[in-house]
Amino acid sequence: MRPQGCQADPLALWYTRPSQSTIQPQFTMSEQGHFRDLPIDIYRERFHPGDHTLVDVREPEEWVMGRIPGAIHIPLNDLPLRAEEIPTDQPVVVVCASGIRSLYGAHYLVQIGYPEVYNLEDGTKGWMLRGLPIER
Repeated sequence: MRPQGCQADPLALWYTRPSQSTIQPQFTMSEQGHFRDLPIDIYRERFHPGDHTLVDVREPEEWVMGRIPGAIHIPLNDLPLRAEEIPTDQPVVVVCASGIRSLYGAHYLVQIGYPEVYNLEDGTKGWMLRGLPIER
């Protein structure tokens, strides 16, 4: 089931790949939903298995190299077609390698009606650099 307010053509809301000179957008609480960047340490303190959905938007070849435990895999380019796989009744945390693709994924989810979405700062690379556990 799509979140309320989702257009019939989800690709109509999709982003254009940013150029190197594009300034990253800042998103906050709005009538569409809630968005916030989330540092890894805060994520580990406040979120626990089962109380949120962690969505990894990296490519398949990145996913097999290691991922944060509990993540589901939906590559960024597949997100418009597979967003229905993400529950709407709990917070969603989006992660990629470093936090850029997940920013766009999180923004997209807010646009289509997800009420509480977070972008995991520093991504999977930051997670691994901290020596935190990964699944393979």
